[in-house]
Amino acid sequence: KLASETQPSAALDTAPPDLWPPVQRVFYSFRIMIFCWAVLLAAMIYVLWRIFKEKAPSQRYFYFMIFLFFGAIVAALAGWLVSETGRQPWIIYGQVKTETAAITCISGIALILFFTCNVLLPLCLGYLWVKLQEMEIKSIREI
Repeated sequence: KLASETQPSAALDTAPPDLWPPVQRVFYSFRIMIFCWAVLLAAMIYVLWRIFKEKAPSQRYFYFMIFLFFGAIVAALAGWLVSETGRQPWIIYGQVKTETAAITCISGIALILFFTCNVLLPLCLGYLWVKLQEMEIKSIREI
């Protein structure tokens, strides 16, 4: 049995500082990940709103999208840091078994989310890109 199953875990003030898990790193990485997600979601909603109004986003918005690309990378890296750093100390110091922390089965909901994020989302983004290109060509022809 693990120590956590037979007795409560010791508080941080009883453990030496070099054994403390990096809580601040996980705390701030999670907030960075959520902030990037919110900015990307707002940008997507803005583009959808502009497309349904039959207006192309301004040129300044496309420059802003360059930064959104890097925001997506930052969000992915921050999420990876949260998952790996947040789980690691508990496994190393024997608080959680490795098989408990590892994903052993995939539920139907997880599979649907995976499919949605990795197949349907890029297809929707490709469709939006084509619509934006068509709108841009129409605006050029009108000039």
